[in-house]
Amino acid sequence: MISSTKGVVLSFIKYKESSIIVRVFTEQFGLRTYIVNSVRSARSKGKIALYQPLTILDLEVYENKSKNIQRISEVKCHFPYRSIPFDISKMTIAIFISELLTKVLSDAGGENKGLYRFLETSLMHFDTMSVDVGHFHLQFMLKLSLYLGFQPYNIEELLEQIEKETSKGVRYVFSTEDKQMLNELNEGNYDQTIDLPSVVRNVFLQLIIRYYQLHEEHLGNLKSLDVLREVFHT
Repeated sequence: MISSTKGVVLSFIKYKESSIIVRVFTEQFGLRTYIVNSVRSARSKGKIALYQPLTILDLEVYENKSKNIQRISEVKCHFPYRSIPFDISKMTIAIFISELLTKVLSDAGGENKGLYRFLETSLMHFDTMSVDVGHFHLQFMLKLSLYLGFQPYNIEELLEQIEKETSKGVRYVFSTEDKQMLNELNEGNYDQTIDLPSVVRNVFLQLIIRYYQLHEEHLGNLKSLDVLREVFHT
């Protein structure tokens, strides 16, 4: 049966000579894996671009719940990005988010329209942002944790959980001003101007990743983190 859905591309791998296997988080079915044939051939006319990570697609798919790998009937780009592929800062953050989503949504089967809409609106907003985007990924991770079931009420709660689970009893000390900025990240919207020093941003990124690792066994280490730090000098 052919069904219509939107979807956010998470990642793809090459398959045989000209095909790919792509993972997409869809609005209607949750996480799905599709095989796309001949998309890497000379005749494909650049169709591989549709399957770059975080691309938002309109899909007509063959949905067969008895199969682990599905097929796509028709596909087109739902929202062509105007800045993400051409802005080094945004592109680096997008690579990081793509890797994060690939890992934390690995078991996200079944419909989850709330999560899908969060991903779609966040990515579309990210593409149109013209202000400093250096802390977008921090806010994104905090907001995403709500849909994953472990969003902290405030920064104090996040710190307490990490300190409790750290075997060496490490304590993270922030100034009142730093905590205020971090709580603004947790509670604010993407357009909020927050003057977050790079040192604080780096420490807080480590904390959020550690917080995720406590709740997501599939997360492990993020390879894109080194590139993110190099671009943002953190």
